[in-house]
Amino acid sequence: LTFLNDMEGRESANWYPAIQYLGTKGFFPTYEALPNKKLTRALAERWAEHLQFWNQKVDWDANNQAMKTLKAEEADGEPVTADAFIGMIKRLLQLAGEPELLRQKLRIKNNVAITRGDAARLIFETIPIVQSKRRT
Repeated sequence: LTFLNDMEGRESANWYPAIQYLGTKGFFPTYEALPNKKLTRALAERWAEHLQFWNQKVDWDANNQAMKTLKAEEADGEPVTADAFIGMIKRLLQLAGEPELLRQKLRIKNNVAITRGDAARLIFETIPIVQSKRRT
């Protein structure tokens, strides 16, 4: 499990398993997950890259990845929509329509700013798809 200051008592939240898992993979370089905060473009791009690097095992230096993610977290910026975040994931991981289907399954609205918690859920649910494609 991952220790994050803002997780205690929130075990029933729909994003809880995703954030716990992604925390073990270095997606949160501080002790705050901030699941209800809007995902900024800089962090969305970084998380999509992080997923790509982790999946491909390319450039996988945990400290380097954490520093890049921290820098993206500190960059202030406009929030992104679920559609924009899905586009980043599709492009970097060369996926077709799977992320949109996951968004619908998870009941994440497509044309509004996505929260960090919902973005974590999308990543978490995308991992098995990517792993199965890697095996074929």
